Amino acid sequence: MERVPDPINLEFYKNPPTPLTLRDIIWELVLELLTEWGIQVRRSYSKQEVTETSVVIELTSRRPGGKTGETYKPRLRAVTVSSDGDRVIEYYAQGFVCTYRFDVFSTSSTEVSRVADSLEDAIRMITPDLQRLGVDEFYFFNQDTATMLIERTGEQLYQIGLVYQAVVERVFPQPKPAVKLISVEAGAGLTLYKDAVLSRTRNGEIDLIADSSGVPYRNIVSVLFASDVPGIYDKVDLARLDVVPLEYGIYVPQVDFVPWRDESGRYYIIWIDNGRKPEPGKAYYLTFRALSEHVTTSDSMAGG
Repeated sequence: MERVPDPINLEFYKNPPTPLTLRDIIWELVLELLTEWGIQVRRSYSKQEVTETSVVIELTSRRPGGKTGETYKPRLRAVTVSSDGDRVIEYYAQGFVCTYRFDVFSTSSTEVSRVADSLEDAIRMITPDLQRLGVDEFYFFNQDTATMLIERTGEQLYQIGLVYQAVVERVFPQPKPAVKLISVEAGAGLTLYKDAVLSRTRNGEIDLIADSSGVPYRNIVSVLFASDVPGIYDKVDLARLDVVPLEYGIYVPQVDFVPWRDESGRYYIIWIDNGRKPEPGKAYYLTFRALSEHVTTSDSMAGG
């Protein structure tokens, strides 16, 4: 059974509460403020008789899109590697716009207005708390009012509805085996690439394996090592990379980085948090094997 991603890596992409859970969180935060202000309300539903000022809060709609525009399915947002280097964690995400409606009911027109104003103040004050939970935006959208008759008592019932919208991005982490290159049959032609020059990304932990023109290398079968200086391949025993002198500046797969292949067939170096890595923006050298150009292969994945 696959293990769940490390908690430290889940922090890479903060996941907000589900839309229904967010509704209940909003109510608890709002109720705490209203109680501090001496405003007594209860959470109610339409089938209950209104004997005191009541507030109904509901998630009335949810539609895909949000800030990021995915309307059909989640898209790949980021990739990290587990702290032990065994798993690559792909983060897929999809944006949503959620509409929340707050209905204030009271038999007093003065009271319904007072509570609605206080409710709006409370929502404005808790918005930073919602953003800390991972909500991108939470803003006022609409207001309406109504007057109705309570059949049993003949009293007037006053209602003010406040409508807010939340923009959230739900994140779905998917752990996968760290080795995600291509599988090849025995005897397939392989080319050794020595000292391909790469540059460490300045603001990230993932580097595209590409040539000096930015063209990605294809059909990579195995990444042997990375290094600070060229010419290492002919100087070291590949089976004993763990004892190579530090002055060689060797970076070892599954210890310092993990090679990873995305859905489009591009290959990357993902640096492990606890491993060694080049300085951001600094050039380094990668040695790897790939299928020879005349060899064709299906894009099957290696299991380990």
